[in-house]
Amino acid sequence: MTVNEYTDPEVLTRGVEEGWADPETDPTMIDWDTRLAAAAIPFDISADKRPLSPFLPTDVSRGRNRLGRWGENLAAHSLVTAFCDGVRHVLLVQPGIQFAWKLPGGPVRPGETGPEAALRALAEKTGMVITDPTLWRAWPARQADIDRASDEAWAVTVPVSIDLGELATLPEIVGEADSTAAWVPAQDYPHLQAAVKARQDGRVFNAHEEMLRQLLGPWHTHRCVSVTCIRCGLTAEDQETRGELHFDDRAEAAARLPTYGWRVILGREPGAADEVLCVECARKDECGRLGHHIVVDEAERMADGSVTGVVTLCERCGELLNCGPGAPAPDGYPASEMIHMYLSWDAAAFPYGDYLADAAIHVISRLSHEAATARWDAFDGLQDGRPAQAVSDPEADAAAARALIDAGTRLLEILRANGSREVEE
Repeated sequence: MTVNEYTDPEVLTRGVEEGWADPETDPTMIDWDTRLAAAAIPFDISADKRPLSPFLPTDVSRGRNRLGRWGENLAAHSLVTAFCDGVRHVLLVQPGIQFAWKLPGGPVRPGETGPEAALRALAEKTGMVITDPTLWRAWPARQADIDRASDEAWAVTVPVSIDLGELATLPEIVGEADSTAAWVPAQDYPHLQAAVKARQDGRVFNAHEEMLRQLLGPWHTHRCVSVTCIRCGLTAEDQETRGELHFDDRAEAAARLPTYGWRVILGREPGAADEVLCVECARKDECGRLGHHIVVDEAERMADGSVTGVVTLCERCGELLNCGPGAPAPDGYPASEMIHMYLSWDAAAFPYGDYLADAAIHVISRLSHEAATARWDAFDGLQDGRPAQAVSDPEADAAAARALIDAGTRLLEILRANGSREVEE
């Protein structure tokens, strides 16, 4: 699998100088425990200590593309509405005449919450200060600014809805230097688009379009098409209201669902049903097509004293790639031929129980890794990409089988020498 690596030079120059980019160029040196604890949307770290985006893969596998921080780049934005003379208005800003109109907001600073950052940025960019906590409500964090992201650096925003209600006059606002802040009439999203276009042929910032569509709704006026994931049965919901999403027709559903991370597979024949996958199922499907990130979990001693074998997982989507000894992987990957042994003993009555547990974990781990390596080496391709073609290697398979027999024999000898009461294989 081809790995596309890119970090915009501006990230390493202006970004580092201005403080919005990590100066560290090696993501394995980042304190991931701290960042994982602070993440608005949970994500994973690969076995070689590189961040794994929780969203669908991008065109940039490694590097930061045009974002500053490795992993999550957290921002917050304010969706401010007010009614005046019966017309709803939305507060938008334009950083410069050549830029799109967007929601006021910015990066979340260390020690800030999402709502605190949104309200601070609102005051900085428009002069509007909100102190009444009953006026605002935070929405769930979501993906943002997809075009600038990579698989190792992605943008997340915390939207904060602020409804000022019915006012006699709209509050006065002041934009920052070289930028404009304005109340834009918006009975619905098409109305907002038309009002923005009337301002020197302006446009809405694409990364904020879905938040504005959600804000302006209504979602439940039309109840023609609802959507359910074909894999897990999850029904599409509005991210803020948690109400079921409905669309006017199939075409609208197909166009809008990807903005929520869902994947739409159009029917191949005229009149054939379309298929849709929710966010989690879409991630698994995407990994299956483009290549899983393989990780081999170690043998583990369970709470009941038993020892389990090792499994092969995709650390990006969590898919279990082998479900038992020698079982074929669900997407066509080779099974790792990993041994699954379950050993039981009464540690209280049998003084060597703890020793045998440690010995079993050691032997099973070594055996599993040897067998996994032999199986993967028999395939033409990278472990983190789909093999181009399976290559038969009887010698590698025989070596894995011999390793299995030898390790099993050694383990049984240890058990017998120490008087194990029960052995299950």
